[in-house]
Amino acid sequence: MKNVCIVFDHPYTVDACHNEPHNRSFSAALVTEAQKSYEKAGVTVDVIDLHKDGFDPVMHKEDLIAWRKKR
Repeated sequence: MKNVCIVFDHPYTVDACHNEPHNRSFSAALVTEAQKSYEKAGVTVDVIDLHKDGFDPVMHKEDLIAWRKKR
């Protein structure tokens, strides 16, 4: 069995794959179609939606303090 992980980041999230005005993303549509195609071929797909998960790649001052104090 094959596994695929797709990492996606767009402000509208992967849910913006439909053609709705002011809430649509071509990238989201591509991810959705890729996921459907992989799953149809029997591949297990894990989509990580960074924006939906609230991913913040910035180390803030509080993060640095916590890291130094090993919290």
